[in-house]
Amino acid sequence: MELIIHDRHYETWSYTPKEVPNNSSVFNLVDFDPIHFDPIHFDPIHFDPLEFKLFHGDIILLKAYEPVISSPSPYRSNDAIPGILIVDGNTYGRLNDNKLLYKCIPDDKCLPAFLIPYEYKGKDFSKIKINKYITFKIKTWEDKHPIGTLTNMLGDVDKSDNFYNYQLVCKGLNQSITAFTKTTKDYLKTMDRENITHEIILNKCIEDRRDQYVFSIDPAGSKDIDDAISIVKNANNTVISIYIANVPILLDYLQLWTHFGERISTIYLPNGKQTMLPAILSDDLCSLLSGKERIAFCMDICLQNKKDITINFKPVTIKVRKNYVYEETSLLTNEAYIQLYQTTKALNMQYKFVDIVKDSHDVVEFYMIFMNFECSKKLLKENTGIFRSTKKIETVSDIPIIENIPIIENIPIIENIPIIENIPIEMQKFMQTYNSMSGNYCDVTNVSAHALIGQGLSSYVHITSPIRRLVDLINLIEFQQEYMSEPAKAFSKCWLQKIDYINSTMKKIRKVQNNCLLLDLYLKEKTSSLHLEYTGLLFNKTVYNNAICKYSIYIPELKIVSTIKTKVNIYNYTVVTVSPYLFKNEDSLLNKVRFQIV
Repeated sequence: MELIIHDRHYETWSYTPKEVPNNSSVFNLVDFDPIHFDPIHFDPIHFDPLEFKLFHGDIILLKAYEPVISSPSPYRSNDAIPGILIVDGNTYGRLNDNKLLYKCIPDDKCLPAFLIPYEYKGKDFSKIKINKYITFKIKTWEDKHPIGTLTNMLGDVDKSDNFYNYQLVCKGLNQSITAFTKTTKDYLKTMDRENITHEIILNKCIEDRRDQYVFSIDPAGSKDIDDAISIVKNANNTVISIYIANVPILLDYLQLWTHFGERISTIYLPNGKQTMLPAILSDDLCSLLSGKERIAFCMDICLQNKKDITINFKPVTIKVRKNYVYEETSLLTNEAYIQLYQTTKALNMQYKFVDIVKDSHDVVEFYMIFMNFECSKKLLKENTGIFRSTKKIETVSDIPIIENIPIIENIPIIENIPIIENIPIEMQKFMQTYNSMSGNYCDVTNVSAHALIGQGLSSYVHITSPIRRLVDLINLIEFQQEYMSEPAKAFSKCWLQKIDYINSTMKKIRKVQNNCLLLDLYLKEKTSSLHLEYTGLLFNKTVYNNAICKYSIYIPELKIVSTIKTKVNIYNYTVVTVSPYLFKNEDSLLNKVRFQIV
């Protein structure tokens, strides 16, 4: 049976019998009565895992009524367990190397506190000792506390950059692409970089569109430019073309498939980004930079009249004329953009991919949704690809209860929020999305309608951000099978079998980005004379038996959902003003930022 520890103090645990994989029983230490112990009818859970020095994940057998490890926990061989080393508190003796033992609190609450030998090298004149973010490995467990060995010093806990790095390590998102980057640079040294596009054109017989006026629209400072667009008005029709960086064709040409690691998305942090691809690819050779010849995946939207539309896909060669920034003056006065904007407003009357086309953000969003939708239909016919799925959430009771606090009030979520005058339209739109669905990736056998966009779509994929997201890269490979090598097809096939891993990892990435953004906001407020306040919408109200009310809160300005706990009883769907504050998690000692009502 596999041992599952629920808390670092070993107050509760459970086990999963190997012969019944999905059946788990939970017991508490107080359940064990040694006086009435019956060895004949011995229940295998009735032993103290703390007494036998067992770890979460140990698979054990019973021998002479005592647990014996048949398969050790993965933690026993993990040399990078994240934790916080407490150097500002007590010490716990010394080891043979004469180093003092300090307590370390692992990030994972299923692990007990460790003692780790460490030589503190703080400044002698300073009486203030700063705790450390570290990684460690398990050495031994013979006394009250297990002993660990420090494997990596991540830095002081009072430095925000160290916090961001620690968050990545805690979620297993710190995969290195150093080898990938080195191999890419080594390959590029052997070839003429400016001639790569020309060679691909010759080898793949790709259509040449370098004479068309193609432009991109992105946030200021963008380097990893995934998409661009063009519009051509003829006497009988109008053709709008969406161009996506054709990352798989370039990776195929450079033969880099076997060097691609486990990083499935670019991670955006306050101190910079952790790119999925080597920077020389994401910010240069793959990016649709102005003045550079690039291979792109193109979707042509041919408008014969207001209603007759044909869609075509093909790889093409382009040369972007200009990388515009959203809403900049030169974009808004550009003739091609003006035509595009007017045509988009008319198209949206028919397709309703966005509520209203009011600016360049809406224009780009419209065509990204358009392309993702049309590509999903084609991939669905080909019986392949990674799709965006949705599932219904009906009431608060579907959300897991944390901390085992009984709920005495369960308020159901209203699926169709009535239009309330004092709730901004953006908040109403968010609630209708949040309350009705949650999304994951799935394979073609589990495709369901996507109700989160426009008036609902029969299917949906992500394909327009292949520089930043693995799913889009896979879908581009599947879409262009006739252009792909066998290693490329094998790469895609492998990842199509790992969709559960993709979903869980994307969830971790969103969590890390959210936590880091909140800390950055708090630190900006603390170091400036400003008192940051935000408007948010309360929902998912739950009242606990200790009279504490817990709410979810959506903050449009930050595009995040957080939680608020308060003794103030407020109606669901109330608009409130909040400010960030910092607190230390008592269990993990990790600083977290939450919001309070002001």
